[in-house]
Amino acid sequence: MKTPHIISTIPVMLLAGMFLCGCKRDKDVDCPEGYIQVGDHCEEEQEIITSVILHLTLDTTHISYSYKDVDGIGGNPPVIDTIKLLPDTTYTVELEILDESKNPVDDITAEIRSRKEEHQFFYNTDGSLQLNVTYNDQDDNGYPVGLSTSFVCSTASNGNLEVVLKHQPGTKDGNQTTGATDVDATFPVVIKKW
Repeated sequence: MKTPHIISTIPVMLLAGMFLCGCKRDKDVDCPEGYIQVGDHCEEEQEIITSVILHLTLDTTHISYSYKDVDGIGGNPPVIDTIKLLPDTTYTVELEILDESKNPVDDITAEIRSRKEEHQFFYNTDGSLQLNVTYNDQDDNGYPVGLSTSFVCSTASNGNLEVVLKHQPGTKDGNQTTGATDVDATFPVVIKKW
């Protein structure tokens, strides 16, 4: 009576042995800084970007506007400032990018600046907004970066300003459709005499 029991357990033991033999441990890979091991190779570590801050300067006046999504996509909605601008005015703008999910806060701006050949910010306005954004910085290949810009306002209007950061390692060509999107933040903008 015990023989059928032994025979029926052999296939189960063979399957378990095949499963255990099929699993292998990934060998350790020495990844450079900014990269993490994924399986048996290195991939670039993705930064978490929670905040996009625009620092505007007009003469000696400084004001900041932010887009903050501290808990990330799918959590609470982002907190977004309305950008208030004057007509017939040009502002100098510096962009700051943060990861506020970490303590202390991780300032990602310096990393983007140090790897400017791989990154470009794009500024898109909707049709009604009378705002022109010009780049004040570029990488060593002559392509814009977008951490430093000028906002040139013409007549009173309102609309939206979309700020998009593209990561384009080895493929940066000044085209917004190239590469992966690291940030896509839209600010409401009002241009009028306040």
